Amino acid sequence: MPTIIWFDCILPQPEPIMKPRKHPAENRSVPQTSFSGKSHGSARLALTLCLAIAAVACGVALWRMTRRPEQPGVVEELFEELVPIPGRNFLLARTEVPQALWEAVMGADTNRVVEADLPVSGVSWNDCQMFLERLNSLPAVNKSGITFRLPTEEEWVFACRAGARGQFGMLADGTEISEDNIGEVAWIDDNSEKRAHPVGSKEPNAFGLYDMHGNVWEWCQDEFGKVSSWAQDHEHDRIYHGGSWLSQAWLCMPLARRWTSPDAKEDFIGFRLCADKR
Repeated sequence: MPTIIWFDCILPQPEPIMKPRKHPAENRSVPQTSFSGKSHGSARLALTLCLAIAAVACGVALWRMTRRPEQPGVVEELFEELVPIPGRNFLLARTEVPQALWEAVMGADTNRVVEADLPVSGVSWNDCQMFLERLNSLPAVNKSGITFRLPTEEEWVFACRAGARGQFGMLADGTEISEDNIGEVAWIDDNSEKRAHPVGSKEPNAFGLYDMHGNVWEWCQDEFGKVSSWAQDHEHDRIYHGGSWLSQAWLCMPLARRWTSPDAKEDFIGFRLCADKR
């Protein structure tokens, strides 16, 4: 069962430690869903690729399903969605990985139908590694000098805070995010109608990143590790951050972390692409 822990080792300034409150809804069991795409074989890359294009109107990420990943220029458009993180040597995608991009790389799951622009969810950490391996194997990616991966926990927290020194992140206009205005950037239990929403449909943070708070939790690369003797059974669990569509606001704070088995699949956990230039 997922667990919550708080930590204060990412940034030098002290962070207030909040007493965790129970949120039973997020610990419920959900049906396991496979995204193996085995029935599609090598034809999986012939599926339409849904690529994010920065929206000039309304500040929303628009998704197009008109070309395939092997066609010239398609993967390059994905690179345009990578945001250089100020002061750091990595790039982060503007939005969480949508269902259509997942299906384009991994193949469609014929047992369930999900809107193309919703964040992919119900995928394990191990599923994400398979997705990344296949994405990085595309010729256009190999030639680009870019390698896709999951962000580390430290990278994710830094990007979520976007220069803020408070408990949450910062809006594009420099306003600190708080429980009072988090609805401007996040789909959480108060405004989500208990469901995920299309990626990029709220305001971005100061780094131009959407949904860093809420919508779906996001896997990080890190193992939970040996933080104490009681946690020895969770040493190889993987961490996720950000809160989701059924989280209370306090669970969306950058320093609220959760962890679970790398094989776990939950309908409120997805991920975001991180990238390095080779």
